[in-house]
Amino acid sequence: MKITQLKSNSKRQYHALTKAILALTAILFSPLVFSSSFVFPNTVSMERNTLAESFVDSNLVKSVGLREESSLAGFVKASILSPQRNLNGSVANTLVLTKISADGKHARYSQRYNGYEVFGGEVIAHLDRKGISLDQVTGNFITGLEGVSIAKKATLDQDQATGKARKIMDQSHQWDYQNEDANLVVYHNPDIDGFEPTLAYVVNFLAVSESADPSRPFIVVDAKTGDILDRWEGLNT
Repeated sequence: MKITQLKSNSKRQYHALTKAILALTAILFSPLVFSSSFVFPNTVSMERNTLAESFVDSNLVKSVGLREESSLAGFVKASILSPQRNLNGSVANTLVLTKISADGKHARYSQRYNGYEVFGGEVIAHLDRKGISLDQVTGNFITGLEGVSIAKKATLDQDQATGKARKIMDQSHQWDYQNEDANLVVYHNPDIDGFEPTLAYVVNFLAVSESADPSRPFIVVDAKTGDILDRWEGLNT
C-alpha cells in the first residue's frame, strides 16, 4: 500500500514538473517575449523641419557615423525609430529599406528623392548585440536636395542614355558591349566645384575588343540633356 502510494506521489510530482516545464517553455518562446525586438521600417520620411536648413553643406554629402557627425546621425536614428507611417507622394526625401542581414541586426537603407535612388546616399542601421534596440547608424546621406531644382522626369530613356555612353568610347576599336546597365538616379559629385545634383543615368557595361584591353566604364549621362557629366573605370588595371 505504501509502495503504491509512493509511486502515485512520484507520478503526480513528475506530471506537475512536466507541466511546469511546458508552461515555462511556452512563456520563453511566446511571441510576447519578442514583441520588444526592433522592427526595421520599410520607408522613413527624412523631411522633418526642412532637412536642407538643418544640415547645410556646400558639398551636400554628409557622413552619418555617430562618431563623426553626431547631429545628423541622431537625426537619422530618430527618424528610423519614429517613421512616418503614412507616406504619400508629396514626401520627396526618404530612406527605403533594401536589405536586412541574416542575423536581423543590420539593415541597409537607400536614400530616395522624388522616388529616384540618390547616388552615394546609403545608410546602415545597426541594432545592439541582443537585437532589441537601434544602437547606431553609419553611411552617407545627401543633404540639401530640397534647395536644388531637380527634374522629376527623364527626357532620355535607358537605350538613348546607353547610346550616348557608347559614343565616348575610343571608336578606333571595334567594341563588343556586354552586361549593359543604365540606372536612373539623382546624381551629385562633391569633387566637382559648382556641380549641382541632377537626374542622370549611371551607365556601365563591359567593353571587349581584340585590339584593346577590356574596360568596364561607368558613364554618367544627364537624363535631360544627354551631356556626359562624369566617368570612371570599373576594372582594376
